[in-house]
Amino acid sequence: MKRNPVLRLDLAAVDGLRPWLGTAALKSIGALGHAGHKVPLLALSACVAAAGLAKRDTKLARTGTRMRLAHLLSIAIVETGKDNVARSRPGRWLKERRHDMRVGGSKDAKWRSFPSGQTAAAVALARAAARDYPGLAGLLYAAAGTVGALQVPRLAHFPSDVAAGAAVGAAAETAANAVLDRVVGEREKAS
Repeated sequence: MKRNPVLRLDLAAVDGLRPWLGTAALKSIGALGHAGHKVPLLALSACVAAAGLAKRDTKLARTGTRMRLAHLLSIAIVETGKDNVARSRPGRWLKERRHDMRVGGSKDAKWRSFPSGQTAAAVALARAAARDYPGLAGLLYAAAGTVGALQVPRLAHFPSDVAAGAAVGAAAETAANAVLDRVVGEREKAS
């Protein structure tokens, strides 16, 4: 089977993990990689918005709202991708030396590797928060990059899934910001 350069890099990256499989270090990394799950990040954005409202801090409330909207948009885009592209997870390559990617999604988690939703969410939230708090941008992007990078050693995603997830997160945050700016602008015109 002829493989494109991106797929060759994906498979080589996963093969490079072989000596580490089953080690305590890789298990710890896997646990950290769950930081990008939907529920904790949705809760985080809700807490930021609530803190802003409680403190009467408009900027903080707007940041939390942007984070939540960006995350929800990233979920919608990721789920659309997963519902239309079926890609086997890295573990299949390691166990069976088989990789498949095809048009037409699957509800089976083993076939929902593309794109990385955790990466998309982490990038969307980091961009949303960095927009109002640029002094924290380095830390926020480092955290998002770490969440994305950990998806490969935990065998949840190939590197190209992570890259696609990062692109989704950036696009979702851009759209969320445009929507928020439009709503806020309309409100300001009305008052």
